[in-house]
Amino acid sequence: MGPLLILLGGLAAAQPAWSASVDGHVVPDEMTVADTVLPLASCALREESIADLYVVALYLPPQAEPRQAVREDVAKGVLVQVVYEGRVPDAVPDDWSEALREELDSEMRAALQDAYADVKTGDVIAVAYTPDSGTTITIGGRQVAAQPGDGPIAALLEMWVGVRPVSADLKRLLLTPGC
Repeated sequence: MGPLLILLGGLAAAQPAWSASVDGHVVPDEMTVADTVLPLASCALREESIADLYVVALYLPPQAEPRQAVREDVAKGVLVQVVYEGRVPDAVPDDWSEALREELDSEMRAALQDAYADVKTGDVIAVAYTPDSGTTITIGGRQVAAQPGDGPIAALLEMWVGVRPVSADLKRLLLTPGC
């Protein structure tokens, strides 16, 4: 199911309840980023061929419309729960690496790669952003990257809901409120 507490450096993402579900995979109904409780806005399952890869849960300010809020300078969070039942690759997925290449310096990319090498089914990757604190990435509760600005979360959201998303279904579901 994944950890119930993810520390994000100066940010804390506490999940009090795992209550929403997407295709049988349960996700928390809220995420706390800094001092802001963000409700679950949408979620989707990333599939490839016949394999479930991961669940993406998007957290936005209350009443926020996902289609607009993903591009606005507001607090937001993403939890990615690895649900793949096979051997999880040791390397950051190619589409993630490409999306983050311009947003993370070489040291942060290396730290992300090192942490990802230990990812297994059930692990949670959290990406949190606030205008005041910037973006933090954790894997399995361990902070692997932090920097000012929204570059990393914006790049991942662009990969999932942008002009050329990795999956049209994933984009549709993430931009539709609810799970």
